[in-house]
Amino acid sequence: TSYSDTGLNPGTTYTYRVRAFNSAGNSGYSNEASATTANPPNQAPTATILQPADGSTHPVGQAIYYEGEGTDPEDGVLPASAFTWRVTLPNGNDILLASGVKSGYATPTVPGTYVLRLIVEDSGGLTGTDQITVYVVAAKGVSYGGEPDFISSERLPREYRLYDPFPNPFNPETRIRFTLPDTRPVSLYILDVNGRLVRNLIKETTMAGGIHTYRWDGKNDDGNNLPSGIYWVVLKAGTFRAIQKVTLLK
Repeated sequence: TSYSDTGLNPGTTYTYRVRAFNSAGNSGYSNEASATTANPPNQAPTATILQPADGSTHPVGQAIYYEGEGTDPEDGVLPASAFTWRVTLPNGNDILLASGVKSGYATPTVPGTYVLRLIVEDSGGLTGTDQITVYVVAAKGVSYGGEPDFISSERLPREYRLYDPFPNPFNPETRIRFTLPDTRPVSLYILDVNGRLVRNLIKETTMAGGIHTYRWDGKNDDGNNLPSGIYWVVLKAGTFRAIQKVTLLK
């Protein structure tokens, strides 16, 4: 004779014994038999990227805010330590963006298609993944001749710095590179040898921390070619101010 038992809790040990009875009375109890119900199999967690929106468009050189969440049937809401962020760059390289954080900022260095992925891991070692695609487009005045990258806030420069323009001397254009450790209003402009303003490249524009590169084509604000000579590149970011000399050759 067999019987079934229902409504049992998972991961619980139950002990059974039986006895028989008839009109003459009851027998003694049998020996005990134990059985433990199995735990349900571990289920994979779910990763969700909250920001940026899938398919969104962003200007090159400006920071993008990213944020995600992870939930698990067994563990509930997953902690930041369970998070890993990766990104596939326009050239196909896959890089680690950040780990141990639920949100942050990252700055794309060239136009193109970026695929952002969030991987979360539960206490049982199972992972869940979500991914979105963002499109980065050219922005006026921003150079993007370097290698593709997606610079997270953890990799931001540690100081304000204006680098020597390259090439220098130059003809017909030079690149002006500077770094910002945080978000600041920025002005970048060109003075002639007598200190007169000839070109505004950036005028009191709030820019995210990161590495920025601008091109100057040797023209003034009216679009006219300037004569050969010495010019001064001036960077202002908050209270920071730096100057570099550059020579235009014809």
